[in-house]
Amino acid sequence: MTDYSDGNWHGWNGGECPVHPNSRIEAREWSGTRWTADAGDCDWTSMAWWFRVIKEHREPRVFWVNEYSNNAFGDFNTTKEAADYHCDRIACHRIVID
Repeated sequence: MTDYSDGNWHGWNGGECPVHPNSRIEAREWSGTRWTADAGDCDWTSMAWWFRVIKEHREPRVFWVNEYSNNAFGDFNTTKEAADYHCDRIACHRIVID
């Protein structure tokens, strides 16, 4: 699998968008015209051009934090159901880790 987020220019001859639609790309047509856009705003299916990712979109990681009646806390990097097990209150925190 190609790592399109490596900062290098990649040739494209059509197909499905190879990166997250919210990733920011710089594109260059064969004629030399350049532009920047979110990947989801580009027509990847039929265009032939070069592109490179200039800001990769990363989905936030979700952490569930639960509070117990004895004022103890725990965190779960799993699901709401796992965090909710035997606790009094839970909260969801989303963070992006670079």
